[in-house]
Amino acid sequence: AVLRNKRKQEHEDALRAEAASHEDSICRLTNQILERVYKLSVAELVALQEQTGKHRQELVRLSESLLDSQVEEDVEKLDESMTCTLTLALMHQPVVAADGFVYEQSSFEDWITREKAFSRHGRVGTSAVRSPVTNAVLAHLDLRPDDDLKRRIDMCIVATKAAYTALAHDARQLLDTNMRSLINDNNLPALLKEMRRHQANPEVAARVCAALAHLTLGNDPNQMQVSAHGGISSILQAMHTHPTDNQVQRQAMWALRNLAFDSQNRFLIAQAGGIELIIAALKRHRAGAASCLCPEPPLMLSTYSTSSPRSRATPNSDSGLIENAASLALLNLSLDNYDNSFRIAQQGGIELILEAMRTHATHLNFQKSGCATLGSVAFHVPSNQTRIAAQGGIEVILAAMHTYQAPA
Repeated sequence: AVLRNKRKQEHEDALRAEAASHEDSICRLTNQILERVYKLSVAELVALQEQTGKHRQELVRLSESLLDSQVEEDVEKLDESMTCTLTLALMHQPVVAADGFVYEQSSFEDWITREKAFSRHGRVGTSAVRSPVTNAVLAHLDLRPDDDLKRRIDMCIVATKAAYTALAHDARQLLDTNMRSLINDNNLPALLKEMRRHQANPEVAARVCAALAHLTLGNDPNQMQVSAHGGISSILQAMHTHPTDNQVQRQAMWALRNLAFDSQNRFLIAQAGGIELIIAALKRHRAGAASCLCPEPPLMLSTYSTSSPRSRATPNSDSGLIENAASLALLNLSLDNYDNSFRIAQQGGIELILEAMRTHATHLNFQKSGCATLGSVAFHVPSNQTRIAAQGGIEVILAAMHTYQAPA
């Protein structure tokens, strides 16, 4: 009994020592990972966000598939013992074969299948499965799970993911800080430079468009400055690059609406294809293409005025927000501009606005903007007047007037 207790104690001590060794190994690996991650420059942090900008998710803001790939790549570099002897890829189900080497279970099972097929179709003298490392015949085909190694791999993956999550959060906070600084300084050239630098990042595009909308509202010098620094082309490029992102499209249209208060900007926006992009966004939204997006976080920063377009509602609180932004942008583009008014009609803008007004009959702001836009595109354009009447526009306008008539 004494000998049995002694052996039991020795076994428990060995297990504790092994566990402590694994913990030390994991700590060292985690520290190496964190040290490598936090050596990245600010530009690299933002670039990492941009790599997966099209698949944003809550908190991490990184595509899970790309994040997993990055994590596996890091762990593979830090500890080769976690990689499969056969494929050299990070293992998820490590098993020990009869040759004493560790493999990913599915990879080794595929090896067994191929070896057996090879034996049946040409290998002379044996049907046994050989080791991919030593080429010796395996004594058996049993695979023993390496639970300790799996636990180490899982913990390293969790630690690395946590590091990247913190990294993405830090990058997001940095963007917020930089954006606030640029807005407070009224630094329009720098804002536009940020948009061009991070063109593939929809979050940056939406934030800059929202800032431009805020800074150009009722501000003639800023409207001219944005245009002079290539802001119109940058805004339209953002709409083109991110066609199904609700935030980018809506904030861009608000910015275009404010810029179009200037008559020269109306011409420049139309010349650059802005009318077509706005109507294309309206068509997609009417078709329901934009509704497949995940919920998005608020974009306007705390320094923004409460009268700014973004602060009025959250992205999914009102399905008429896209239509309202598009209608207001088209309204300003058509002001005292025959060519733009005719172009809007030719692109199907009249029909889309009427359809949206019928859909959002209880949306007061959109009913107002819709009526104003129809009035503007019809002004001095007889063909548009006829088109509105033919599409039932008079009845739609009268219905809106009846619903929202002023009290006596």
